[in-house]
Amino acid sequence: MKRLGFTYQTKYIFDTPIYEHYYTLKIFPMENGRQYMETLLETMSYGDSHSYSFDAFGNRTVYGYMEKPHEQFQFEVSGVAVVDDSKKETDDRFLSLFRSQSSMTKVSVVLSDALKRACEQAEEKSCYHKSFDELEEIEQIMYLSDYCHELLVYTPNVTNIYTDASEAVRIGKGVCQDYSHILIAFLRMLHIPARYVVGFMMGEGYTHAWVEAWCNGCWHGIDPTNSKIVDEDYIKLSHGRDYNDTIVCKGHFYGQAQQTQEIRVQVQEISCADRNNK
Repeated sequence: MKRLGFTYQTKYIFDTPIYEHYYTLKIFPMENGRQYMETLLETMSYGDSHSYSFDAFGNRTVYGYMEKPHEQFQFEVSGVAVVDDSKKETDDRFLSLFRSQSSMTKVSVVLSDALKRACEQAEEKSCYHKSFDELEEIEQIMYLSDYCHELLVYTPNVTNIYTDASEAVRIGKGVCQDYSHILIAFLRMLHIPARYVVGFMMGEGYTHAWVEAWCNGCWHGIDPTNSKIVDEDYIKLSHGRDYNDTIVCKGHFYGQAQQTQEIRVQVQEISCADRNNK
């Protein structure tokens, strides 16, 4: 079990004023068997009205509206999350949904060929020295995560939020969103339920994406970008079928403004001594 202190700050700056700004935020860590919030503070430029709710996947969501002209929109969330990875999530709702491909993971010849190559190379590359079909399901999941890690070269600014798994494989480069979409596509092609996760990772200055796969009655977190099992250094914000279900901040407004974005994420472990000294 770890206590992780975190701060997440985002600021949008518009070069000309915008107005009638509707927004949706998914910025609060989930509370479930694996993690809960010890403290949580928020500071936001909410505007005229806002409300809290949950989406269909249980992600806590803020819906807001800012009518008057403004040139900035910002929010900050901070707190302490207690993470215990020995307590896996066991919510088996929507398994059939997470077994079906979504818009960002739809099957293509490119993906089918990539998965076929992965399976053919399993015995040669796998530390288990077995064919892919001989691997246990959790071994197949981990093997494909390692394969995805090798499939792409981590390269920012080559792909974007509209790049799906097939296109990322074709390009051969990408970021955490792309690694995650490819692994999810592979797992679903094997009829293994998989979902896309957004959150924070210790040592990462931005939000991060990874995968959860259903196996042996619970969800297992896998980070194909870093080729590792998700451990207690990760704080989960939200999950869904793919990126589109977990967008941290989205909305629309009136105005012809160009926008820039500043993001800052800090995560650090807090010891019991630190807690007692506060």
